Amino acid sequence: MDPTNKPPDQPAEPWGTAPQPAEPWGTAPQPRQPTPPWGTAPEPTPSQQTPSWAAPSESTPPWATPGQPTPPWAAPGQPDQPDQPGQPTPPWTGQPWPQVPQKSRGMGKRIAVVAIVAVVVIGGLFAFAMLRGLPDRGKVVFSTDAPTSETTGCTVSHQVTTSSLSTAVYATYIYTATQGSDVVTRTVSKDGTEVSAPIAIPTSDTNGADCTADSTNLSTEPGWGAGTWKFTLTAAGKTVSEGSLTVTK
Repeated sequence: MDPTNKPPDQPAEPWGTAPQPAEPWGTAPQPRQPTPPWGTAPEPTPSQQTPSWAAPSESTPPWATPGQPTPPWAAPGQPDQPDQPGQPTPPWTGQPWPQVPQKSRGMGKRIAVVAIVAVVVIGGLFAFAMLRGLPDRGKVVFSTDAPTSETTGCTVSHQVTTSSLSTAVYATYIYTATQGSDVVTRTVSKDGTEVSAPIAIPTSDTNGADCTADSTNLSTEPGWGAGTWKFTLTAAGKTVSEGSLTVTK
């Protein structure tokens, strides 16, 4: 196919295809790009100051990214970017500081619990020893044995809770605790009715004492006869000893 698209009877021009005329104004010039206000970043020169965090004397670690400075907080020999491919994940990932278990508070609680238990045990042993030595603390104990000057302690033999009118009975007042300087007062009632005025026991017999033995036969009490007799001793408004005796004909 003839590229000139001429009829076969037309001779071809000796100079070939005529060139296309160019535009009279030529190619439009491209507008010049404005220079940004910050300008082009200058190339670093040897005279520029080395940053404070750079370590010129230290070689770049093998795990550092080429062209990136080593951060000041990176430990020697440790990667500063644990997520880089091919680098091991450190155990502290996600924790800025090692988590130290809080033990001091738990230790203080355990010490407090041990101290409380020790106090309770000691108190219990003391109370047990006191009760074992004086099993009748806080009671008025009746016995057919008359107290003597040779009687020591607060242990009473031949105790009774029932007696006949013809039997001599003696009372021993065992206190809830060792008495001090407070006055101990004794009241007596028969079948719920007080039969005599309260009697104050001399403090010489109660101060520092755990019990007081009455050497008087109870049959000398006013109105003594068959019935339920109750003896109550108080000190500073509190009951320190009480007990009942049933008297039969």
